[in-house]
Amino acid sequence: MAKINETVEEAPKKRVRKKVVPIPTPTLEEVSVVNVESKKIENDMVLNIKSRAELRRPAIKFELPKVDEDPKVFIEKLKIQLPILLILVVLLTAGLTFTITKQFQQDVVDQTSFIAKISGGVALTEADLKEVVSQLKTSVYWAGPMDGAKYTINATTPGQTYVRYLPNGEGVNDLSAKYRVIGTYDEKDAYTATLAAGNEANAVSFTTPEGSVVHYNKSAQSNVYVAFQGKNYQIEVFDPSSKTAIALATEANKIRLIK
Repeated sequence: MAKINETVEEAPKKRVRKKVVPIPTPTLEEVSVVNVESKKIENDMVLNIKSRAELRRPAIKFELPKVDEDPKVFIEKLKIQLPILLILVVLLTAGLTFTITKQFQQDVVDQTSFIAKISGGVALTEADLKEVVSQLKTSVYWAGPMDGAKYTINATTPGQTYVRYLPNGEGVNDLSAKYRVIGTYDEKDAYTATLAAGNEANAVSFTTPEGSVVHYNKSAQSNVYVAFQGKNYQIEVFDPSSKTAIALATEANKIRLIK
């Protein structure tokens, strides 16, 4: 029996060798079968990928011929596709040119027409007159509509606007003093200035029950001036008949804004 600190020699252990099993070498026929199966799987995957890609393709696809193609094929494709491209370019250019030209011409016509209207050379209906005044964005007075008449408006001088009455719509080019004209003038504190004008020689100024002031000179009674309190406009009423001019200026609410 061995004691502590005594050395005991152990018997050597025997190594157990594992038996090596040889790996069988595949025959030529087996290798061929495996290769064929691999190729088949690979081809199936390629076909599957192609089929999915074809599903995503558009029905119609326009492509320019490739330069590296056969020259004859390239030329044939170019003969077919080049005229189509040229036609598309021509149509697009023509469309853009027509749109831009039409818009430009319309703007020119509209601008020319408006300038002609505010130059006193166009006979306007009542509706046309109101439309022009709204575009001017300024205050313009008149004596109301006249049956069967048309009107001209001249606003070419800053701060001065004239509305002329054309009985039966005739006389647009007749500049003689036989037509009623209502002039609107920008004037600061026009009421005080018109009232003070009555102190001039042969001048007459008076106020109306409606609160306007009327002024005229005895030597030119066809030209009557009107102003309203709080308004920076003096209105001139001209009529071939002096009695009519004074009556228009003094009648309640006769001289009023064009709206």
